[in-house]
Amino acid sequence: MELTKEMIKNADPRSIIFRGETTNDGNGLNMTGTGEPLRFVVYRGGIPDWCVYTQKAFQGWGFIRDCGDKVHTREYIENIVEFNDEVWKMYRH
Repeated sequence: MELTKEMIKNADPRSIIFRGETTNDGNGLNMTGTGEPLRFVVYRGGIPDWCVYTQKAFQGWGFIRDCGDKVHTREYIENIVEFNDEVWKMYRH
């Protein structure tokens, strides 16, 4: 899915913009490289910014939003979300 600047600005503060599932490897969110399934949320903060949180696939969406591991590596985020440089500048590192 493509994430746009307008999607971020129009999302409610502190909300999940979208969510999905991927793998813990080089084709997904390579957090530890185990290959296991992961869930992730694309989250909008209190200001118009965004980030990705992830956790093991058995965790609920609310847990991932509140307690998930933040993904910092653009290369891995690009495996699950399409975005341009302007949107990347809005990423909360």
